[in-house]
Amino acid sequence: MILRRIFQRRTEAQPELEEGLKKTRRGIFADITALFDRSDIDEELFEDLEALLIQADLGVDTTMDVVEALREDIRRERITDPAIARTYLRDEMVKLLENATKNRKVKIFQRGVPFVILVVGVNGTGKTTTIAKLANFHKSRGRNVMLVAGDTFRAAAIDQLKVWGERVNVPVIAHGPGADPGAVVFDGMQAAHNRNVDILIVDTAGRLHTK
Repeated sequence: MILRRIFQRRTEAQPELEEGLKKTRRGIFADITALFDRSDIDEELFEDLEALLIQADLGVDTTMDVVEALREDIRRERITDPAIARTYLRDEMVKLLENATKNRKVKIFQRGVPFVILVVGVNGTGKTTTIAKLANFHKSRGRNVMLVAGDTFRAAAIDQLKVWGERVNVPVIAHGPGADPGAVVFDGMQAAHNRNVDILIVDTAGRLHTK
């Protein structure tokens, strides 16, 4: 399975995937690896792991399920080496993703039926750049892509998305600064249906964590 290959230490040569995963590996995965760099398995390990997974937006319920599954693996297999426990954590996370994919009821990438990606996040986290990367990724695989400038709060955001649209050669649906974001997205959906768009990527206004 491709998900298992992603979590393995070594993979076959996949330059685009490897480049895209570098920041993730330097972030949450690096922290998890460091967490298991200890001499024994104790309660503090599980508590710190819970905090890391929740911080990574895995969700409270899912985090508790993963940690409890790891506890059971360690108890059943009588694992005492943290490095071995980490491989079991990897397997549990891969299993979680594989089950989510297997049980997904919504079909994606149906020709002529727009699949909408709504990009949200805190200001300055790279939403617009990520949108450009996503657009280029899907376009390079033969999918019809369109962008929607839903961030009408900043005039610069609209111009920035248009520039990226030109660079990756995909159309951008946009209104003027201060326009109703809902109206922009509505027009984007209409245009996507009319033009048989496969992937519709919507930019949104960022939010500061203090507001």
